[in-house]
Amino acid sequence: MNVDQCSAAAAQFATGLSFYNDDRAAAAEWWRKAADQGHADAQYLIGLCYHEKGTTVDKVSSVEWFRKAAAQGHAKAQHSIGCAYFYGDGVPVDRASAVAWFREAAERGHADAQDTIGGLLSADGDDAAAVEWFRKAADQGHAKAQYHLGCAHYLGHGVPVDQAAAVEWWCKAADQGHADAQGYIGLLCARTPVHRRDDKAKAKRNPPPSH
Repeated sequence: MNVDQCSAAAAQFATGLSFYNDDRAAAAEWWRKAADQGHADAQYLIGLCYHEKGTTVDKVSSVEWFRKAAAQGHAKAQHSIGCAYFYGDGVPVDRASAVAWFREAAERGHADAQDTIGGLLSADGDDAAAVEWFRKAADQGHAKAQYHLGCAHYLGHGVPVDQAAAVEWWCKAADQGHADAQGYIGLLCARTPVHRRDDKAKAKRNPPPSH
């Protein structure tokens, strides 16, 4: 696209956003105009429209639009193609292709993809590599990855057993509403005698003097 085309596509994309809440069909029409000019975000959103919202569901067309955006390095589209191959939405199930697309997105910083890669590596028995990816996503505030990282520390999968680190990561996930993390925190609190919890609380309020 030249400068004028970029400007026009950006304006069309923005117009689509303005229609989204009140008229999904109109939003999709404007996004299609931008997508036809190569606007990656619009291509991705058109893919979403064909997948589940805004227009008639057509998962084959959805993947085609995701591919157009992914070819421009659009991480969300790359992750979506990975999901398509993993679940067989619009393409045949192909785990190797799914992993390849998830990795593309993960390497571009997509937190969902990073957590997914971590989960797949863990399932394959490579816990050390899994923890690295969980940490990348967790550091971005990804609640599910924070929960997974807590589990890794608690069980010693890929890292040494460290209950304090496990609780720290579970607390981060729990604060974002992650139900499993909240459940584990509750169980740990229930197992800790009240006097020990009180002692810990006092220690936090009254830390020892520094030297």
